[in-house]
Amino acid sequence: MNYISNSNDLCPIIKRKYISIRRLCNELQNYYPILIDDTQCHYNYNDYKISLYFNHKYPFKPPTQIRINDTEINYTSVPSRLLTYYTTVCGYNCPHCSSYLHKKSWKPACTIKQIIHQYINFTDKIKNIRNIIHFINVLQILKNMPNEMERIIISYII
Repeated sequence: MNYISNSNDLCPIIKRKYISIRRLCNELQNYYPILIDDTQCHYNYNDYKISLYFNHKYPFKPPTQIRINDTEINYTSVPSRLLTYYTTVCGYNCPHCSSYLHKKSWKPACTIKQIIHQYINFTDKIKNIRNIIHFINVLQILKNMPNEMERIIISYII
């Protein structure tokens, strides 16, 4: 394990050989990344423990895996009911297709910080939708509410 305070601490041979490591070190220099080897890095960001797994094609290809507090970023594991509310009722795009990690959305200018913020924003929205679904279920038990009323309430809450 190597503690890297900035990219100048890296051996010049490693810096030339792996643009991915140089890019990560420059991008994360304020967060004191710990380079495990030439394919993984760990650091703390706010209250989150971030683990990055990447190949030598980074930043031209997205990281192969990112874990936040030991949970892998995964947009495809959202339960179908939540995903239906997320896309149809709330009007958001498919979270997987619109994520920075999707191969069609990835650009070398995307930063790890952008990916983390996007995922945290997504998980916050999913938590809100869970609360909304619970609220609507309670209301429907009390009274059969029309779908249009349901959409109005959701748009107000969101």
